Amino acid sequence: MDIVHLVKRTIESAGSRPPDPVDMQWACLHLSPAERELWAQLHTRDQRHSINVARRFSALAGDPPTTAIAGALLHDIGKIDATSSILLRIMSTIVGPRIRIFRRLHEHEVRGRDLLLCIGSASATIETAAGEGVWGETLRRADHL
Repeated sequence: MDIVHLVKRTIESAGSRPPDPVDMQWACLHLSPAERELWAQLHTRDQRHSINVARRFSALAGDPPTTAIAGALLHDIGKIDATSSILLRIMSTIVGPRIRIFRRLHEHEVRGRDLLLCIGSASATIETAAGEGVWGETLRRADHL
């Protein structure tokens, strides 16, 4: 368990304010209409996190294609119906997937892949969101900075 990452993510997640309008516009430029609709269902703290990760991803990757940026924006999309309580998410990280309420958070990558397949996302978007393929390592680094 990476305590530093957990603390940074908790601070980043504080509050329920929506993302900055400029950031929202930037994110929407990289998402298909179906992806935008799905992404809009994320809690605002998860939207802010996904934008932060995608911006770091873009900086690390240089000039990635839109499909890869979309994957970075959608890397936590499997959390759309998981608990949004910060305290429960921290406990989930500590306890792991042994308890059913936490299992949804721990299975978010598999669930996210299924959601993106259902809406017809590009294969590069799905691979990137899952931390796989050409851009997988860059996404993992961006998510843990």
